[in-house]
Parts: sequence; C-alpha cells; structure tokens
Amino acid sequence: RTQLAREMDTYRICKLYNTAVNGAYSSENVFTGAVTKENAVGELVKTLAAAQNSSEQLNGFVAIINQELRPAFMEASANTVSQITFGEKAEINGIEYENVMYVGDLVCIFAPKSRMVTDVAVLSGRDGETEGGVKKSDSGKYINFVVASYDAPLAVSKIDSLKQFPPEENQLFDGTAIQARYLYDLFVPKNKVCAVAVHAEA
Repeated sequence: RTQLAREMDTYRICKLYNTAVNGAYSSENVFTGAVTKENAVGELVKTLAAAQNSSEQLNGFVAIINQELRPAFMEASANTVSQITFGEKAEINGIEYENVMYVGDLVCIFAPKSRMVTDVAVLSGRDGETEGGVKKSDSGKYINFVVASYDAPLAVSKIDSLKQFPPEENQLFDGTAIQARYLYDLFVPKNKVCAVAVHAEA
C-alpha cells in the first residue's frame, strides 16, 4: 500500500520514455547527455522544441524532471533570458499540482530520481527474491526529463478481486480488512507518440 504510488510512477514514466525511444520519431525526439547548471535550460528547451516540431502543436506540454536536477535549474534561473519561476501551482487534466516550476509557459513537475529510469525490473518477492515491487533494473539509466502533451499519456487503472473480511473473520486486527489487486498501465495513442520527447543520461 505504501509503495503503490512510487511503483506506478516508476513504471509509467519508464513506459512513456520507451514509447518515445521505440516510436517513429525516436531520431528526432530522443536525447542523451549530462545536464548541468550551464546547459539545463537549453537542454529542456531543446527537448520541448523537438516535441513541438514533430507534433506541430505549440502549447499544452508538461515536463517531468528528475528531482536531482532542481538545483541546476535554480542556479540557472539567474543566468538565463528564459523566465523561470518556482513554487507555483498548476492544474493538469483536472489534478492540481503544487510546488511546480515554470520555464516560460511550460509546466515542470519534479519527480524523485528513483522513479526516473529507462528500464525497470518487476520483482515478485518469490523464488529467491528478497523483495517485491518495481525498481530500476541493472541495465537501466536515469532519465533527465520527459516532455509530453497533456493528452498524450493515458494512465489507466482498476481494482480487481476485491474481498472484505469482517472483524469476526479477520485475524490480524480488530476491524474489517480489505484485500484487492490493483491493476495499472499507461498507453500513448499512435497519433500522440509524436508529442513525446525524452532526455536521459548517456
């Protein structure tokens, strides 16, 4: 329960990244390299421009940025002609986010580094595995940022096999226990792959 949000973010960001890498616009919309305070704004703007050019739309984009790069953007904000603001609020697809960064009119949401990975390993916690869940695979690298239009990623989820155990049946504590399987995934329609651009470490 406590790990579900982290696992969903890790899996979905990874899948969004790989959708761009394996898509028809990979030669235009996939970038690699180190991001520093000197080039942070330039690399982000370059990634945004790639998504804008391939999708032929100028507005309606959001960026998910590796939290580790936040200091680089904060230092760069004083030395760039781009307007950068921190601690703002933004509403995306009906959900309000706080403490976001704006680079011009681009909404930027910071995500923990552990969730920004190019490849994940799904562990069951069985067959000799010491833990279960979703985590970075041995071959995975860290993503610097993902830029996508608001309507490109379609995150879906559902609850399956819902069971309730009343207090007289529940032997773990004095109360009703609920057991369920939570299923989730992320899809990008073919005509929206052009609106996704990514930047990862080399």
